[in-house]
Amino acid sequence: MLRYANKNSHTGFILITVLIFLQVLSLLGWYAVENVLLEIKTSRNFIKQSRLLNHAELFLEQIEQEVLVQLPSCQISPMNPEATMNQTITWWQSVSCAGNFQRFQYYYIVESLGADPCAYLAHNRSSADYYRITLFFTSESIQSKVFLQSTIVLPIQLSQQCNEKRHEVQLGRQSWREIN
Repeated sequence: MLRYANKNSHTGFILITVLIFLQVLSLLGWYAVENVLLEIKTSRNFIKQSRLLNHAELFLEQIEQEVLVQLPSCQISPMNPEATMNQTITWWQSVSCAGNFQRFQYYYIVESLGADPCAYLAHNRSSADYYRITLFFTSESIQSKVFLQSTIVLPIQLSQQCNEKRHEVQLGRQSWREIN
């Protein structure tokens, strides 16, 4: 009988050990599931932000084409890009040109950066007039926003003389960037 009692004491120890291993394995499985769910959420947010950025880029191109034809009424004095980004929605609504497209709202401003008498446009030999367009593109449903800026060149006739070497520029977009 002593042997039988001895087996029961080992059986209890093995049972506790197995239960501890099951607990550890279930915690590891829970941790893995939480990581997968976090990755899914991160991927969805990235996809939403990418779609928003793609729509914003299309609108920026359309705005640039409109500005090349005629300067809009939403011109402001040049300001620091970071300061522009930190403005409230009411500021954007008061000074910018605005519109809606599907579930997106967009606001944009145009800033004159000045003319460069040494830069010329090849097709008509006029001087270059630089403008910066800042686009604030947002969606309430996605709860996300994008700020894009581009610099474009328009032709202008200047009476100023160039005191440096002249250089050729192309009409339209010179650069663009996303402000974060």
